[in-house]
Amino acid sequence: APSSRIVENLDNDSFNQQRNYPLGSAIAQAHGTYIIAETDSGLILIDQHAAHERIVLEKIRSGFINNNVQKQILLIPEVVELSEDHFDVITHYTDGLQKLGLVIEEFDKKAIIVREHPAILDKVNFSVLIKDIAEEIINFGSEFVLSEKLDNICGNMACHSSIRSGRLLLTSEMNALLREMENTPNSSQCNHGRPTFIKLSVKD
Repeated sequence: APSSRIVENLDNDSFNQQRNYPLGSAIAQAHGTYIIAETDSGLILIDQHAAHERIVLEKIRSGFINNNVQKQILLIPEVVELSEDHFDVITHYTDGLQKLGLVIEEFDKKAIIVREHPAILDKVNFSVLIKDIAEEIINFGSEFVLSEKLDNICGNMACHSSIRSGRLLLTSEMNALLREMENTPNSSQCNHGRPTFIKLSVKD
C-alpha cells in the first residue's frame, strides 16, 4: 500500500469551516505517519501516533481520577502467563489496575486472566501490555504507589493502543483526531515529551 495519500475532497463549506479550527482541516497524509492540515494562516504537521497516544493517556488518566473509566468486557477472557516476579506485582495491584479499567484475576500461580479493559484501548496484545506494566512497577521498586506513577502506567497502556505509524487514515478520521486533540489537555506533547505537531506559517 502507498505510504502517502491526498485526502478525498471535502465540500467547500466543510473544508472552510474546518480550516477555522486551531489545528485546521486535513489535506493529506505523508508516509502513513504525518497528517498535513491547512489553516487560515499556514500548515500544521501532526504525528498521528504521538497525538493519539496523548489522547488515550488523558482519557485513561481522567477516568482514573474521576473513578469512571469506561470498560469493555472481553467476550473471551485472555489468559496471560507471567514470570513469578511479574505475577506477584500484578496480583498485588489488581485494585489499582481495576480503577484504570484493567480487570484481572488470578488463573493459577503463574497466570492471570484479563476480563475487562479500558474501552478506549483497541487491538491490544495483553500479554505484552501486562508484562510491560509489571516491569514498570518492578522498576519503581518498593516506593511504587500506583496513583503517583499514573502517567507511567497510563502512558504504557496508551502506547500499546495508539494509531500506529504506517496506518492510512480517511479524511474523516484525520479531522476527528484533530478535533479530539483540540479538546485534550497537554495535546501538544506525546507521553514521552515529544511534540505532537508543528506549525508553519504561509510565510515560513
